[in-house]
Amino acid sequence: ITTTPKPNWANVDIVGAFRRALNVPIYFTTDVNSSAYGEVVARNNAGGHIENLVYYTIGTGIGAGVIQRGE
Repeated sequence: ITTTPKPNWANVDIVGAFRRALNVPIYFTTDVNSSAYGEVVARNNAGGHIENLVYYTIGTGIGAGVIQRGE
C-alpha cells in the first residue's frame, strides 16, 4: 500500500507480511477489482455467462473494475 486516506496504512508492506507469515503465493488487488471478479464468478457459477463487465464503486474514492473477454 503506497497511498491511502486510512491512517497508519501508508507504505505498509502487507503483501510481504502475508508472504512471510503464510509462505504461499499472495496476490493483491483493489476492492473494486475483486468485486468485479466476484460478480463474474458468482454469475457464471449460477449458470449465466459474463465475458464483459464494468463494476463501479464510490466510497473513499471512485473506482472501476473491468473484466473484458473474461479477464
